[in-house]
Amino acid sequence: MSDHSHPAAFEAPELEEVALLFPNYSIIRLIACGGMGAVYEATQTSLDRQVAIKILPREFSSDQAFREGFESEAKAMAKLNHPNLIGVYDFGEAGGMLYIVMEYVAGNSLYASSYGKRIEPSVAISVIERVCHGLNDAHAHGILHRDIKPSNILLDQSVTPKIGDFGLARALEREIQEGEQIFGTPGYTAPEVLKPPFTIDQRADIFSVGVMLHELLTGQLPDADPRPASKICGCSFRLDAIILKATQKDPRMRFASCQEMADALARVAAIKATGGLVSAATTGSSALPRPGKYVPPKPVKSSSGLGVVVFILVIAAAIAFFVLNRDTGDNETPEETPSEENAAVTPTPPPVAESTADREPSERTFDAQAAIERIRREVNRNFAAEQKAFEEERRRNAEEYGQKLTALAKSLDAGDQAAAEDSISKYLSRIANKGHWVPEKLPSELSDIPGIEEILASCRESQRKANLSIAQKMRECKSYYLLELEHEITKNKGKASPSDLAILQDELDRVNENDAYFKKNIME
Repeated sequence: MSDHSHPAAFEAPELEEVALLFPNYSIIRLIACGGMGAVYEATQTSLDRQVAIKILPREFSSDQAFREGFESEAKAMAKLNHPNLIGVYDFGEAGGMLYIVMEYVAGNSLYASSYGKRIEPSVAISVIERVCHGLNDAHAHGILHRDIKPSNILLDQSVTPKIGDFGLARALEREIQEGEQIFGTPGYTAPEVLKPPFTIDQRADIFSVGVMLHELLTGQLPDADPRPASKICGCSFRLDAIILKATQKDPRMRFASCQEMADALARVAAIKATGGLVSAATTGSSALPRPGKYVPPKPVKSSSGLGVVVFILVIAAAIAFFVLNRDTGDNETPEETPSEENAAVTPTPPPVAESTADREPSERTFDAQAAIERIRREVNRNFAAEQKAFEEERRRNAEEYGQKLTALAKSLDAGDQAAAEDSISKYLSRIANKGHWVPEKLPSELSDIPGIEEILASCRESQRKANLSIAQKMRECKSYYLLELEHEITKNKGKASPSDLAILQDELDRVNENDAYFKKNIME
């Protein structure tokens, strides 16, 4: 099993020692230091150019495999030239330590500028869209970053994000070997990076970008609050869908590339759907400040711990989504609990497009109803595994409940035992016949058995948690469905007929405004 622990903090060499190692540079100051090395601000005397020099711990230099990969990837990164990537000028070894010389960015990290704040959606979209462009360029050259997070994104004087700290970079499609140390930052690292067989690609970076978008919008990581970003900060539901798609546990269900994610963000920005802001927890929703003099970011308890400079790469992957069960509440059957805000609304089927079977194929190349059905099939197909897991969990919970009740009956006095066992058997049969949904109340013939109420309460709590989880999946499905409808409208403007576009828009409006309609007409 690979070692998931993180290296101890690197003890940065003194400025005088660094100056002796780099005689062609004037060393100005230590910018930051962490487990993956130390970064210094310097001036390249021959060109009078400000640079940043990152020095890696000696243990990396002694690892031959790491040295070879470092050299190969440093050469690849030096060939990159993108406004959202920190440029690499030189690399090598000095004093038994590998180093890399790169572009110096006079500004704060995104972490220092946004920590604990909710950034205005329009600003967050702009930053993440440009991060996607930078990563897409790195991925196109076969480079994966593996540690995307706010402290590795620098903001220059014009608040342009530049991806740095490529100290964990790896070539795309490379399989991490058994026993090789795995790095990353808790909360941002994609699940597949931590689980065998550790084969990762650009989609691992996409996961981290999705987490970062959620954090900019809400001021906290997704793990801190499972609700969609729109429920926390009031941003557009379309951003929920983008975040959810980027952070799918299964990499095949994420965006296929950073460019695809950037395009989705551009569509949200184009329709100006980022209103409804709420105040930040501390200073209020805000735009990112223009950096002044560089202020080192606060230390982050993470694997790489570097708050500044270096380089970046990554993203490409699959799409899809998973969908959800019928129950959103805590009732015996999902059908008994309509959405509270839409309980009185009678769902109306979407308008049916004219069948293309009666027309010449050349008369029309786009069928809105066919597009809607295709998206619905995709949602339900990807939901199948989630629904199966939910139903299996419900069955296991009911079976455990039955086992506890049976054991309780056997503990009763002989005179009461036979009657209790018979009543419990009939009660459990009714539960099984109703899909293993445990009702809220006990039948009168069982309610007086000592200890039975506590067993019911425990079972109901487990069922409630499963219901909440599946309800969250339903909301995720709705966000994904809306995003795909929006995509179809945008993609077919100018090509589809006005009536087809109206069908798509009507479906989008119905689903957005009515949870009960979505549940009845799409999920069933």
